Amino acid sequence: MKEMTSLGKELASLGRLKELTDKRTEKTKAIADLRAVEKEAADAGADGEEMRLLAMEEREQSEKELLEIEDEIVLVVTPKDEVDERNVILEVRAGTGK
Repeated sequence: MKEMTSLGKELASLGRLKELTDKRTEKTKAIADLRAVEKEAADAGADGEEMRLLAMEEREQSEKELLEIEDEIVLVVTPKDEVDERNVILEVRAGTGK
């Protein structure tokens, strides 16, 4: 029974990892596409300035989201300690100090 529980948790973790890596792949492709749009708009001169600025803003936002996704991937792949899921009792006492 413990093995089934353990395998279920591992499967859930792997499912989350796949979801995050798929998001990362999509976000990386979107950033590359936005860079291409920025370059095309810059080549267009003054006519493409507004488009370039919009693409740049969206790219910067996507890069922030990519960093968040990568941080979450690190949390998912970091090995879990067995004692992390155990309950703990923490007693806090007032002390006197000099």
